[in-house]
Amino acid sequence: MTYPEFVRKYNGHYVEADYSGRPGTKYQCVDLVNQYIKEVLKKNPIGGNAIDFDRNFNPADFIYYRNTASFVPKSGDIAIFGRLVGTYGHVDIVYVDPYWPANVRNFCSFSQNWGKGTPAHLIRHNMYYGVKGFLRKK
Repeated sequence: MTYPEFVRKYNGHYVEADYSGRPGTKYQCVDLVNQYIKEVLKKNPIGGNAIDFDRNFNPADFIYYRNTASFVPKSGDIAIFGRLVGTYGHVDIVYVDPYWPANVRNFCSFSQNWGKGTPAHLIRHNMYYGVKGFLRKK
């Protein structure tokens, strides 16, 4: 499955994969991202909370890029947000096409639970507020 096919499949739907391992947690951002990792990237899911993705990923599968003022993510990169956006952080998947470009000021992503309780949807981040860094498949 390609990333655009993944977006078409899940856009507007809830993904409940329970990758967090915590009882009572449904439709979390990590569920969508780990489903992407499994279905599109064909890699093993990343454990823990969203905020921990930069420490819990398998270095054989991903390269970590720290967020800097000059970094521009690519489509399919996994954005990792820290505590500035919530206790457990947030993760989503960068989405770039001619209508949704990425640059040093903004990027778009495919996300779940960005807006508490929301299903998977495309969103535009008008700044990199709270972004710790990005994972890119090797």
